Amino acid sequence: MTHIRRGMGVGSGKKGYYNLVHQDSWIHTLCAKGISTSIKPRPSRNIFALPIQTAIIVPSTKDVYKPISASEFKRRTNEVRNFLYKNFGGYTSVQGIGAVQKKSGGIATESVNVVYSYATRKDYLKNKKDFLKYAKAKKENWKQDSVGIIIENDLFFVS
Repeated sequence: MTHIRRGMGVGSGKKGYYNLVHQDSWIHTLCAKGISTSIKPRPSRNIFALPIQTAIIVPSTKDVYKPISASEFKRRTNEVRNFLYKNFGGYTSVQGIGAVQKKSGGIATESVNVVYSYATRKDYLKNKKDFLKYAKAKKENWKQDSVGIIIENDLFFVS
């Protein structure tokens, strides 16, 4: 018979846990004294989960490949931040470089800001349609072929 005890490794035999190859000598000492080491810590009341991730990728171009001004790019990013803040309660922005293959061949690179937001399942389901409508409206407003959105680490293009 094989015995498994939390944090102590695996052993077998009639003597119980005396012949274990233990992973932590302190745990072994406590167990030998009859002190349980399998107590799970309780989660803090100050910790809560926001498991649903959403994001909008803000492009720095218009009419597909034409660059916009820095102030316009900042304005776009702030619009998205405000939208995600109002709908999901917060945001995180990350600057990056995006690259796409041009229809005529070659590669087009641009600066992008990815604005992330995290929400409870309830808040996400409540605001999902508005999130998708907003992305579609931004695609038109920003004169893009499509706008990238991220839901749960999956990239989608709204076109």
